[in-house]
Formats: sequence, C-alpha cells, structure tokens
Amino acid sequence: MNELQLVYDLAIRASDVLVCIGALAFLGMVWMDDGLQKEYKMTPEQQQRKMLECAATACGIEYKEFNKFPIGLTIWETDDALHLWNPLTNPADTAEMCAKVGIGTAWWLADEIVECRRHHVRHKEHLKDHDNSRLKAWMFAATMVAAKIGGFDG
Repeated sequence: MNELQLVYDLAIRASDVLVCIGALAFLGMVWMDDGLQKEYKMTPEQQQRKMLECAATACGIEYKEFNKFPIGLTIWETDDALHLWNPLTNPADTAEMCAKVGIGTAWWLADEIVECRRHHVRHKEHLKDHDNSRLKAWMFAATMVAAKIGGFDG
C-alpha cells in the first residue's frame, strides 16, 4: 500500500507540474501574440536620425556619426574640416540636397501646403504643422522625399 501511495503522489505532482507548464506556455503565447500585434513606434529622435541617415544615403553623403546635440550628421566637408549636416534645420543643406537628388517643390498657397517630389516619390506638408513657416515645412517635406528615396519607411 505504501508503494501504491507513493506512485499516486508522484502522479499527482507530475500532473500539477504539467498543468503549470501548460498554463505558462499558454500565457507566453498570449503575451507573444499581443506583442506582435503592437506596432513598434520610433521616438522622435530615432525617427529624425533615421530620416537624416536615409536622406544622406540618397545624396551619396558619407557621414561620420550622428550627433544628438546639436542634432545632425557629422560629415567630412574637406580633407580636414567637419560639417554638421541637417537639412531639417539648415536651409542651405536642404537646397543642396534638393539639387543633388533632383527634388522639385510645388506650393499650394491657397491650401497652405508644400509638396516636394521626385518622380513617383512625393510628400506634402501643411504649413500649420510647422508653426505656419513655409521654410520649415519645405525643409521637412524635401528631407522626407530624400529619406524615402534612401530607404526610409517611417
């Protein structure tokens, strides 16, 4: 009777362990499924960095590093001089980028929209989203077009 009781106890404990493992596996699958359904969102800094890197790729610019403050890509301007490149904040960088990539600009002033494009790659920006600044809206739209050409998908 003692051996039968021992086998019974072992069977009960083993079934408890299997139930716990099954429950944990189920919870893990639910957690993984929930995680897969959530869309990954980049922070604004990550998005800006990715945009600049892709825009630089479209322009054929090789950059040394990404700077957090001030934000931009460090590039070699000459053999010994560095330049902080950021077409999102520097109109000269934006104009040079547009010339290199061939980005055109159209202004829809009645709707307060700027549209930048190169062939089938287009991006529109509302002035109201950029403090009603035509310059800021243009710089963002043009950089977004260059970034898309360079592989940005955000």
